[in-house]
Amino acid sequence: MSDFPPDLFGQPLQRDPAIALPPPPAAVPRKPGPLHRVEFVVELVGPRSVPAAAASRLLDADWYGALGSPRCHAMRASDTLWQPLTASRDGSYDSLAISWPYRSDRGNLTSAAADRLLTTAVQFGEAISRRAIPLPAPPEVDRAAAELGRIEEALDIGVAVVVAPARQPMVERELWIVCAALGLEFSPEGSFDWTPAGSPSPLFSVTPIGGTEAFSLAGVQANVRYEGITIGFSVPRCPAPAQALQGAFHAAEAIAARFHGRIFDDSGRVMSDRIRAEMTNGLQQGLTLFQKANLVPGSTEAIALFDKEH
Repeated sequence: MSDFPPDLFGQPLQRDPAIALPPPPAAVPRKPGPLHRVEFVVELVGPRSVPAAAASRLLDADWYGALGSPRCHAMRASDTLWQPLTASRDGSYDSLAISWPYRSDRGNLTSAAADRLLTTAVQFGEAISRRAIPLPAPPEVDRAAAELGRIEEALDIGVAVVVAPARQPMVERELWIVCAALGLEFSPEGSFDWTPAGSPSPLFSVTPIGGTEAFSLAGVQANVRYEGITIGFSVPRCPAPAQALQGAFHAAEAIAARFHGRIFDDSGRVMSDRIRAEMTNGLQQGLTLFQKANLVPGSTEAIALFDKEH
C-alpha cells in the first residue's frame, strides 16, 4: 500500500496493528500435472524413457489439434512432480500424460469424444513406443462429467457481508485508509483483498456498492461516495473459507466503526450474534458437502472446475 502517494490521503497507507487482520493462513498448494478429479487423463506408459524430441511432438499443430488442445504433462528422471511439457528437444522423459477437463466453457466432455481422443492418443503412443492408458475408461466419462455438473451446481456457494453507513455516504478516500489499516491489498480488479502469499484467490474481497463495483485512484481524487461496501468470497475458490468468514466479520466491524455504520447479511438482516452463528453453521455444512464431494475449496481442482481455467 505504501506505493500510493500519501498526499492523496493525507497520511501513508499502512497497516494499523490496532485493527489489522492477522496474517492470512497459508495458501492451498497448487497441484501440478493431471487433475484426475476433474479431468479425463491418458497416461503414455512404457519401460523406456522417451526422447524429448519425440515427446514434444505432442505440441506440434497436427497432433495438438487432433488431440483437442489438451494439457500436456511430463516428468524427467530427476523430477519429483509433474511439469508442463515444453517444446524442448533436450534430454528425455520417464512419464508423459495428457488431460482434458470434464467440464469447460464448451460444455461437457462426452464418452464418445473421450473415445475419439483415446484413439488418437493410442496412435501417438505407438509412434513413440508407448501404450495409452485412459483414466477412467471412456464409457465412464459421461457419468463423471454429469456428477461434476451436479457438484458445481450444488456447491457454487457465495458468502457476503454488507456494511452501510448510518448517516453520510462512505467516502472512497476513507475506505482506502481503513482497508489499508486492516492489512488488505489493492487488487488489479479494484477490490481490497485479504490474500495468502502465492494464492490465486483471495480469502475475501471488499468492493463498493454504488455507481461502480471497483475502487480506483480516480475515485479517490474525485471524492466518490458510496452507499456501502460488500465483503464477500466464493467458497469453492477460497483457500480457507472458515477463516475468511471470521476475517470478514472482523473487517466489517472495523469499517462499520469508521463510518458509524451497520452490518447486514446478504439477505438484508441486521447482523447479530444469532445471524453470525447461523452463517458460520451454514458455511460448515457447505464445507461438509465439499468433503463428501472429495473437493478442497481453493484447491487446483476446485478452481479448475468452478473457473473453467483450461
